[in-house]
Amino acid sequence: MKSFIEFPVLNEGNEIWYLVYDGKESSLNLLTDKLKPFNEKDFDKYFDKLFPKTFIRSILKLKTVELFTKGKCETIELKEGSITYKTYAVFDSKENTLTLSMAYYDTIKATDGNGQEIQDPVEYNVIYIFNVLKNGQLKFSQIQLAG
Repeated sequence: MKSFIEFPVLNEGNEIWYLVYDGKESSLNLLTDKLKPFNEKDFDKYFDKLFPKTFIRSILKLKTVELFTKGKCETIELKEGSITYKTYAVFDSKENTLTLSMAYYDTIKATDGNGQEIQDPVEYNVIYIFNVLKNGQLKFSQIQLAG
């Protein structure tokens, strides 16, 4: 995977760090508005957070023929525990980018206005953007988080 990344990664809004820190408050509190480089050592440490099993499993389900003929495709919904997820892929030939949007759906326990415990739906996306080089090779560009 390292061959797909040019280090250091300078991700707008430090979103790559929000992903790999995964809600760890003590680490998140250290982030500022200044871009924090994500280097090769960080990649080795956080590989499983950056590219989790759900990402690998999902991209293996992409229909590449459809992606290259139509410029977009999506996978079937997959499940891991309580989480349902799928990937939306878009190839932009003008910008030479491949965008892989991992959409996750889950529920969390919450309390309604009457004090009753309910299952509240949660949706979020992890969006991976790759530059497509002239030789067809992909180079990781950035992460965006939504939801």
